[in-house]
Parts: sequence; C-alpha cells; structure tokens
Amino acid sequence: VLEHISDPVGICRRIFRWLNNDGVFLVSVPNAKSLHRLVAKEMGLLKSEYELNERDHQLGHYRVYDLDLLVADLRSAGFTIASTGGIFLKPLSNGQIEDSWTDEMIEGFFNVGKQFPDYCAEIYAVCTKK
Repeated sequence: VLEHISDPVGICRRIFRWLNNDGVFLVSVPNAKSLHRLVAKEMGLLKSEYELNERDHQLGHYRVYDLDLLVADLRSAGFTIASTGGIFLKPLSNGQIEDSWTDEMIEGFFNVGKQFPDYCAEIYAVCTKK
C-alpha cells in the first residue's frame, strides 16, 4: 500500500522497528515502467509513466514506483534488499483484460512476466534488517 501513503519512508521506518531481526518484509507496488503505462505514454494518454491517471486518483494513489525508487525508499528506511522482481506482464488496462481475456491468457501473461520483470504491472521487494 505504499502508493497510498503520503510518507512511505516514515511508515517503512516504523515497520523496520517492528520487524524481528530475522523477519522479512514483503512489498509490492504498481510499476511506473509497466508495459501498459509505457504504451499509454506513447499513445499520449500519459505525459510521463510517473503521471497519475484518473484511475490512480480514484484508487487514492500518491505515486507510482519504478524499481529504483522502491529500493531507494526501502533502503532509506533501513532495509536490506534480498531480492526484487515483477508480477504479471500487463499490456492492457484491467478493464480491457476483465472484458475479454480468458483464464489461459491471464496465466500466460503471468508466466511470461517472470521473463520480463522490469515491465510487469507490479514490482516487489523482499526486505530484511540485515
């Protein structure tokens, strides 16, 4: 939910303090560099992949992250990054996918996303205190 919080580093610092020394903090956020946002920029629907669109505002997003921004915020909070990646290669909006995609198509793009994590709809980080 870091995209919904005005001070994500502050919240992450608090989580860092709460976490046991051997604990793990898992973070997943929307990806500014996702395929569908990059295409929207090329189509003129977004001025920048970081611009918040109408749907982002409806959902209460303060920002979208790329992997560098996510890692920087987490490191600023004190975390060590154990691993990062992406989830689901998404070429279209959620509404377009919901309207016309089969379960097999969704599974296929989920699996292909493992090969192209930088362009997935969501990015994640696995964080530790050490």
